[in-house]
Amino acid sequence: MIETLTGFPFAEAKPDTTAVSAIEAVSNAFALFGAPGLITADRGTCFTSLKFKEYCVNNKITLNLLPSYQPEWAGSVEKLNHTLRYSITKSSFDDIDMWDTHLNKILFGLRARVHSRTGYSPYFLFFGIDPSLPVPGVTSEKLQDSLKSRKIEATHLAALRFQTERPRKESSKVQKFKVNDLVMILNEGLRKKRKTASKITKRYTGPHRIIETNAHNMYNVESEKSKKIEVHASRLKAYSSRFPGTSLGAGELWSSSA
Repeated sequence: MIETLTGFPFAEAKPDTTAVSAIEAVSNAFALFGAPGLITADRGTCFTSLKFKEYCVNNKITLNLLPSYQPEWAGSVEKLNHTLRYSITKSSFDDIDMWDTHLNKILFGLRARVHSRTGYSPYFLFFGIDPSLPVPGVTSEKLQDSLKSRKIEATHLAALRFQTERPRKESSKVQKFKVNDLVMILNEGLRKKRKTASKITKRYTGPHRIIETNAHNMYNVESEKSKKIEVHASRLKAYSSRFPGTSLGAGELWSSSA
């Protein structure tokens, strides 16, 4: 978990990803920091379960579920997960079964580290004071030498950033659709790196009909079998019929007059 404003990370070692374990972890965080007004989570079964939703309702918490197969919507959490996995692997190299004993030390390091985005550590932003670090004192001479080195490094970093600048991907460039438009949906299995797709795997499924447009380029779509799902525009493309004069192929349910 990450507190949105300060970037303060929180994590616990759990034996599974059930709703009960999720509620326990969230409750422990609330006991320390208080209950938030909003929780943003992916669509993992532990968060979409009725038990977790009831927990949020009972604690007057708004649950905001992100679109499926869109990990970039929770970029800060994905980055935290990557950092934790890497740090745990390095810390527990000698005894992997004891990985959970290193978690708090890793989290403390992440909380005490000054972020370039804010100029402060998450610990300072959250509690209002600097953390007490378990390291010996540093003399002022060493601090001055370190400051000079950082200024030189910052100059080089600014030059590197300028060289690697690229145009920002604006949301206005995302294709827009209207109600009753026919679209194809990108096969979510192709976005998973754990399994190599077969050459005969369909890249898109459909066609589907747009039945409702939502905020943030989200659309409710309906299949020919009346199955309804919510999809982000990045997984959609306009449907083009292979048969002139019709919206769909021969033998399919919808026609241009529908």
